[in-house]
Amino acid sequence: MNVYIKIEIKDREFISRTLIAAYLAEKGHDVYLGDDEFIGRYLENKILNPGFILEKSLSPVKTKIRRLSILKKNNFKIANLDEEGGLNHPNYKSWSSERYSDKTLKIADISFCWGRYDYEMNKKLFPKFKKKFYISGNPRFDFHNSKKYKNKRLQKKIVIIPSTFTLTAYKRLVDEFDIYSKLRKPNLDRQKEWFVSARERSIETFDLLNLIYEIKKKFNNLMIEIWVHPKENIDLWRRLIPEDKFIKYTKIKNFSLTSSDKTLFIFTGSTLGMDVMLNNRSLIYYNPSNIFKGLTIPIKNSKRVKNTKLMLNVIKNFFNGKKFKHSFKIQNYIHNSKKNVIASSIIANKIHEFNSKDISVKNSFLNNNLNHLYAKNYFRLIRQKINYKVYNDKFSPFSKSEIKNVHKTLIDFNKEFKKIKIELIGPKLIRLNKTK
Repeated sequence: MNVYIKIEIKDREFISRTLIAAYLAEKGHDVYLGDDEFIGRYLENKILNPGFILEKSLSPVKTKIRRLSILKKNNFKIANLDEEGGLNHPNYKSWSSERYSDKTLKIADISFCWGRYDYEMNKKLFPKFKKKFYISGNPRFDFHNSKKYKNKRLQKKIVIIPSTFTLTAYKRLVDEFDIYSKLRKPNLDRQKEWFVSARERSIETFDLLNLIYEIKKKFNNLMIEIWVHPKENIDLWRRLIPEDKFIKYTKIKNFSLTSSDKTLFIFTGSTLGMDVMLNNRSLIYYNPSNIFKGLTIPIKNSKRVKNTKLMLNVIKNFFNGKKFKHSFKIQNYIHNSKKNVIASSIIANKIHEFNSKDISVKNSFLNNNLNHLYAKNYFRLIRQKINYKVYNDKFSPFSKSEIKNVHKTLIDFNKEFKKIKIELIGPKLIRLNKTK
């Protein structure tokens, strides 16, 4: 069977969706994985044969409905795994109205859910399509659930701040607003809603910048690490607060380099809070300006601090041995937080059930579709090497070393993946299949 897996934000989804691809390739399927725009264009224009496509949302916008309708007409099977899960929004009903609709669910064949929480909410909000929802978990949590990825005990005390800022984003606020307005019907209420959100995010940025300076002033030898958001430019961060011996920036979220007693996470409400709790790390929600009134799932289950003085005291007490516990049943929200439950395997098994002759006509060089695909991407790779630019801040180009490292990570996770071949086709497209 031909399988096509879309990625929107590479730093967030690449590893987890490649894990799904590896399980499917291990079952004998031919899997293509790449950016939304590129895969979508090749499928809509019938350059690649029909197959099973894994989307990353079922948003009820006109362009999405049009593209899904074309794929359905061309005999594709369509699945969805939303990469936000609704856990980071205080009002699930409001959030889901921008991620699902009766129109898109009618077209889709199946929609995977993170856990019991979003599964039950979706069934309640879209009763006509309740049979299309399926609990799988999200593969981004599979690595946390593997015994091979146990966290180490560290001696170095460290504060980690996952960023969700505006000042260091690749796109300017005006560019972001332009994209937002094009995806939705322009009206004054929508515009005002976006402006209020942008203002709040800006205030949040300055609150956290101030906290970083206060931590550096109060604790001379305490390590601070900023986990930079995928949409942000790490070099702009370094210009805001230069790196030194005690402040570092990274886009690699590696929990194996943290510990339960020496690492304290401070966040402003991102879904990364779920990863923190899943790894049994201490989490603080910081909201001194009280700009965010709602309670998301990560915020509900973290220690909440509303002023800088109290935050500095909490940090001092934490590293002096005064810990705080989270009473949180994460299994209700993330299915694969349960022992030995692997979301990527569950999703691959369910997709495998859709296997049929109609979506298993191989893409080959003989019928010219692979000639076109490989030739175009070859020139893309050459152009990328000559003039390296990141045209899409969400998806930087693949590199051979990156693919090699990902393959090693997959094999460390499951030795059976030694049989899987990962081929770099283009700057934003890879292919996985089983070696003979």
